[in-house]
Amino acid sequence: MSKEIKGRIVDEQGEALIGVNVSVNGGSTGTITDLNGDFAINVAQNDLLKVSYIGYTTQMVKVTDKTTYNITMKSDAKALDEVVVVGYGSVKKRDLTDLFHRFHLHRFRIRL
Repeated sequence: MSKEIKGRIVDEQGEALIGVNVSVNGGSTGTITDLNGDFAINVAQNDLLKVSYIGYTTQMVKVTDKTTYNITMKSDAKALDEVVVVGYGSVKKRDLTDLFHRFHLHRFRIRL
């Protein structure tokens, strides 16, 4: 029997986290948190919720008879080492737009 649970996900300073993945472990049900860090998801009793967000330790939360869950994510500096953003050089806007346009059309043709 499934039920809807709700909750809020915050960081260690109590700030709402936007876009946190909340899913039933091993299942296909999932959602993400909204602008206020809130989520709602349908689960069964004793399901395990997998809560994950880049830069934070993934948490597993067991569903009990509660209907509201407040979850605090703990930062994981090691996970941040895996994210690398590189940007260098310069390009004219028209060249960049042309490249994006050609890429977009190529994707569209594949779908047809």
